[in-house]
Amino acid sequence: MRLYVLALLAVITVCVVAMPTVKAQQPCLVKAWAAFNKNDYTFAMTAADDCIDNFAAQAQRDQKRLTDQNVPLPPTGTVNDVEKNAIFARGVLNDVGAAFFLKGRSAEYLLKSTHQPKYAQTARAAYNGAVALPHARTFDPQGWFWSTSEASSDRLRVLPAPAASAARTAKK
Repeated sequence: MRLYVLALLAVITVCVVAMPTVKAQQPCLVKAWAAFNKNDYTFAMTAADDCIDNFAAQAQRDQKRLTDQNVPLPPTGTVNDVEKNAIFARGVLNDVGAAFFLKGRSAEYLLKSTHQPKYAQTARAAYNGAVALPHARTFDPQGWFWSTSEASSDRLRVLPAPAASAARTAKK
């Protein structure tokens, strides 16, 4: 019986060690995602700003270190447990990238509903913040990673030009 218990403990230990470690998101980012998913874009921007204000400097240092060390960009899509743990280990960088992206998308939705050009400027600035963090990844609950930098770069291409936003507002 004793040998059985020791063998069982060994199996449990191996299973626990092999499981990927998920780093918790900052509470401000959890709040930003929740507000965004409820279409409360103003609060989503406020919560995202909280993350950016508190953690952007560290995220920028982390990004600079990764760039200076020529660390390859992490993959997107489904990854193995080793890659998943490496990505999750960059929690602050990931959270700030997501906060910039959420702020940009929220500002875009507010631009569409209010036609106030300040939201185009806010979106543009937020997306540029995310583009500057190419090593940041966001985990989709469906089991894969995406790049907030790439998504933000795509959003920048479809944002109206500053002059176009101002002209559209003047007409209304």
